[in-house]
Amino acid sequence: MLKILLLILLASIVLNAILIFAIRKKKKEFKKIKNIYTQLHGNPGIENILNTVTDELRKMGVEVLGFLRKTPTALVSEKCSIPADEKSTAAQALFTLTPRNISNTSPHSKTLKDSFGAEISVIPAQAKEAGTCYEITGCGDKGCKCFYKKDCRCWIDSGKRFRGKDLPTYKEKTRKCLACNAFLPVGLFVTSGGKNTKAYNFINDNFSGFIKDSLSLEKAVYTATVDHLTGISNRRGLMEALSMMFKIADRHSYSLSLCMFDIDHFKRFNDSYGHPVGDLILRGLAQVVKASIRETDLIGRYGGEEFTIVFPATSKEEAETTAEKIRKKVGGYKFKTDKGDLSITISMGIAAFPVDDIESVDFLIKKADKALYQAKKTRDKVVAFKKSF
Repeated sequence: MLKILLLILLASIVLNAILIFAIRKKKKEFKKIKNIYTQLHGNPGIENILNTVTDELRKMGVEVLGFLRKTPTALVSEKCSIPADEKSTAAQALFTLTPRNISNTSPHSKTLKDSFGAEISVIPAQAKEAGTCYEITGCGDKGCKCFYKKDCRCWIDSGKRFRGKDLPTYKEKTRKCLACNAFLPVGLFVTSGGKNTKAYNFINDNFSGFIKDSLSLEKAVYTATVDHLTGISNRRGLMEALSMMFKIADRHSYSLSLCMFDIDHFKRFNDSYGHPVGDLILRGLAQVVKASIRETDLIGRYGGEEFTIVFPATSKEEAETTAEKIRKKVGGYKFKTDKGDLSITISMGIAAFPVDDIESVDFLIKKADKALYQAKKTRDKVVAFKKSF
């Protein structure tokens, strides 16, 4: 009897010790997550969250090699791009929200392995559930089997159906889902080694809310810096980017050229054809110019019919040559409108750092504007700043 009591006592002590250890471990984990949350509240940007998750996974023994971000058409990283609407292990992991090893030999898997290494896996990350899919999208498709489900993956469970329509192919459905606000997966962490369910749970149990908030913040920032009519940078976004480019050019002694241009006689154009046609011309002009410059260059709408192009690491002469090509291309372009095919001309002024004794962004803008003023005297012309101005 005594032995039984001793065994019970010993078992009780062991169980209590295990329980105390588990509670302390849980408290320690909770404290760690709380500290992380505190840090993230100070900088809720998506890049900071991804870096934080990467650091924490590394402490868990999971080496993060990169992050494939979901766009409406592809999974994109600095190293590669994988079509999100094509059948691949990466796309399957994104849609099903399950970690997967990249082990098959499809072209997309080969692209991932060539970019990140042979033995890799992907761990999906998701934004926090904001409600049912019909609440998020305003969908009234009561015939969909996902309509009344509170926690559902409508992008999978609804088959080929999308907001009341049965689409002809899954590929078409996939493309629509990728651009939908109810689609929760936001990307894939690419990691070394095998799939890791523990890491998946750690990411999505603790960070999905932050990911959702950071994406909302990113969208708000994008909205605040993009011109809604033309889809290019607005004045605020332009000035923020230009200030950063100027600092880099000044620090590394790079050339930085600025071109300001506007549409000749645009007021007369609006009076003749109406403002809707004028808006169409502004949108079309922005796209024509955007297609004529490098990805590293930046076009923005400075105000009204006045636009700006920033040419980083570009001399004044190079910028002048490019501007001349753009002027000729715009002059020969036919804008399709309900008033018929219409043509416009533009006048362009250029200034450059450091050759034009530029001391600040304001000086750069003022001197480019002076050059534009000279070009407007004859119109349909490119003029580079001179000290005699």
